[in-house]
Amino acid sequence: MTFLDASAKACRLIRANLELTCFDGRADVLQAFLPADLDRSLAPSERFDGALVDPPYDRGLGVQVLAALAAGDRLTTEAWIIVEHRRGDDLPAECGRFVREALRRYGDTEISLYVGGETK
Repeated sequence: MTFLDASAKACRLIRANLELTCFDGRADVLQAFLPADLDRSLAPSERFDGALVDPPYDRGLGVQVLAALAAGDRLTTEAWIIVEHRRGDDLPAECGRFVREALRRYGDTEISLYVGGETK
């Protein structure tokens, strides 16, 4: 498991929570600004089965990170992407090989679940 966050404070909190839950030996925490640092932050061969994207609202970062993940080769063929975003943000129904399978609303927040498949 790898956590990427632009905030040094958030990275410290993630590390502290991992230690409290005894998961500190099973996860990496890296300070990185996405999508720009995505490939620079990870080892070239690292691949993931899923990604949880929870960027600050109103900056368009959810769409940018979704597009970077969909265009890159960091995710396995059957991977999923979950994007948390403000209700009403215009996320695409499809992005590369990823298709939005579910959209849930919680007050002013929406959660979009994308699932991947074979490259088109």
